[in-house]
Amino acid sequence: MLPFYDPFRLIRRTSLTVPTNNQVLVPETLLKKRKSQEQARAVQREEAQKKKEANKQKRATIFKRAESYVKEYRDAEREKIRLGRVARKDGNFQVEDEAKLVFVIRIKGYVLSSTLHGRITI
Repeated sequence: MLPFYDPFRLIRRTSLTVPTNNQVLVPETLLKKRKSQEQARAVQREEAQKKKEANKQKRATIFKRAESYVKEYRDAEREKIRLGRVARKDGNFQVEDEAKLVFVIRIKGYVLSSTLHGRITI
């Protein structure tokens, strides 16, 4: 006759030989490493939180600045329309402003000597 087969026999036997967490000895260097890594992560989390708050404030100021630019351009456009209406009402014409952009290029070594007085040297 065969002996009774117990499927949990191996599990019971190994559970007696496997040490618990309290019985396992962890090297001191590993404990120090874990502690320093935990501190570093805490510092990193704190810095990330500060950076996130700073970025949030920066985004808010940028948004406010952009809103002020939009308001400025809208006001300028409305003023232009108003001035045109006033001019038409009086029987005049509204002339658009000209562009206020200038390109200046200096070519090195090129001097308009014919236009300069003889005594002036550059």
